[in-house]
Amino acid sequence: MFLYLETTPFDDDFRAVLQRYGDLLGALPRWTVRLLFPRQLGGGMGAYQVAFRDELATPLSPTILDELRWYFAQLRLAVTNRTRLPADARFRRDQRAFTAPRFRVLYQRWLTDGETAFDLVRSRAIIEALADETGRVENEVLLIPYRHLSPLANRVRSVPQGVEEGAARGDARSAHPQPPPLDSTEDISGCARDWYRLIGRV
Repeated sequence: MFLYLETTPFDDDFRAVLQRYGDLLGALPRWTVRLLFPRQLGGGMGAYQVAFRDELATPLSPTILDELRWYFAQLRLAVTNRTRLPADARFRRDQRAFTAPRFRVLYQRWLTDGETAFDLVRSRAIIEALADETGRVENEVLLIPYRHLSPLANRVRSVPQGVEEGAARGDARSAHPQPPPLDSTEDISGCARDWYRLIGRV
C-alpha cells in the first residue's frame, strides 16, 4: 500500500514521484496506490488519475523513444554549450510533439539517470497489473482537516536552525503544530468514522 497525500493543486511533483517509484510497482506482485485529498482539492482527483496513466500505463514505442533520445540530447547540448536550440524542421517537430508534462518530468530524470530513465516508459508491467487488478489506484477524500500538519510536509526546504540559534533570536514558534479550532459546522462523528475507516484500510 502506497499513500500519497496531496496538499496543493496538481503540479509535476506527483509525476516525479511516479517516475521514482514506478519501477518498484512494476516489480511487485500486488500493490495499491491510494491518493488522499482534502475536501477542497477533491475536484482535482481526475487529473491525478490521468497523470498516473500517462506516466505508468502508456508505454512509448521504440520509434518514439529513439526520437525522444535525440530530442533530449539536443536540449542538453544547447544548455551545456550555452547555444541556441536547433531551428531545423526535425527539432521543431519534436518540440511540438513532446510538450506534454510527462516529457518535461522524464527529461529531468533522464538528466540524472541516463538511459535507465526510459525503462519505465517502455514497460507494460503496470498496464498488466491494472488489467488483472493486482494493481489498483484509489482516491480517498478526507473529511478530517490536516492543515495543522503542514509544517511536517512543507515542500520548501528551509535552512536548518539550531536550537540555541532559535532561542537566541527569541523564536517563539511552538515546537508542536497544533490542530485548528474545530469548526462548529463539522460533523464530528462523521469525521471520526472517516478517520477510523481510513486507518482500518491502510
